Amino acid sequence: MWREWARLEIGAGKKPYKLPDKRNDYAGVIISLARQENPDTSAYNDAEIVYRVPKDHHAGFVLQSPKAGRIEELLDSYVARFREDFYATQPVPDKPSA
Repeated sequence: MWREWARLEIGAGKKPYKLPDKRNDYAGVIISLARQENPDTSAYNDAEIVYRVPKDHHAGFVLQSPKAGRIEELLDSYVARFREDFYATQPVPDKPSA
């Protein structure tokens, strides 16, 4: 989605825009604040993981599959695993930081 947005911005109406070919895949996203600075997600090796979030103190994936049920199955299983492996919370500050 972001790549297509960039193509629209770069063309700025001067180049005709062509939509990419339609796909019938399903996708899902899971992300969590992590206790570890660089969480090790190597134990998550499902073929449907197409992107790993590269942000300090975060664990997350983008998933893709031709089957909606598979995405739901993975996300449901990841919720429990993420809670055990990574999950962290941080209190909301009383005042916004300057």
